[in-house]
Amino acid sequence: MMHQLERILMLRAVDSLWMRHLTALDSLREGVGLRAYGQRNPLVEFKTASFDMFQELNTAIRRKVAAEIFHVTIAQEAPQPSRRTFTSAKDQAPSRPAASRRDRVGRNDPCPCGSGKKYKHCCMKKGAAGTGETATASVGPGGRKRAKKKRSRK
Repeated sequence: MMHQLERILMLRAVDSLWMRHLTALDSLREGVGLRAYGQRNPLVEFKTASFDMFQELNTAIRRKVAAEIFHVTIAQEAPQPSRRTFTSAKDQAPSRPAASRRDRVGRNDPCPCGSGKKYKHCCMKKGAAGTGETATASVGPGGRKRAKKKRSRK
C-alpha cells in the first residue's frame, strides 16, 4: 500500500513540476542567444544551464514527494463483497423473461450470465449462456467456412 502511495505522489509531483521545467527551458532557449554577444558558444551555454535546471528539477521532485508523504492519511475501505454468488439451480430465478430468451444475444452485448463481460469474451467461448444457444462457426453457403482474403497494400 505504501509503495502505491509513493508512486502516486511521485507521478503527481513529476507531472506538475515537469510542465514548469519545460516552460523554463523555452525561456532559456530565448535568452541563451544573448550570450553569443559575450563571445560564448550558445549551444554549450544552453547545455550547461539546462543540465543545472534538470538537477534542480530532480531535487524539487524529491522534496515535494517527501513533504507530501507526511501529510497523507490512508483510509482503508471495507472489503467489497464478491460479485458472484453461488446458489443452486433450483433457487436461482430466471434472469430474463421467456420471450426474450428466444432473442439472439449479440457478440458485443453484455453477457446474460451477469459477469459484466461482453458475450463474445464470456459465454460465447464456453458454448452457451444459459439461453439454449450454442456458439457455432460462421458457415457460408455449401457448408464451407467463410475465409477473409487479406489484401496487400502497394
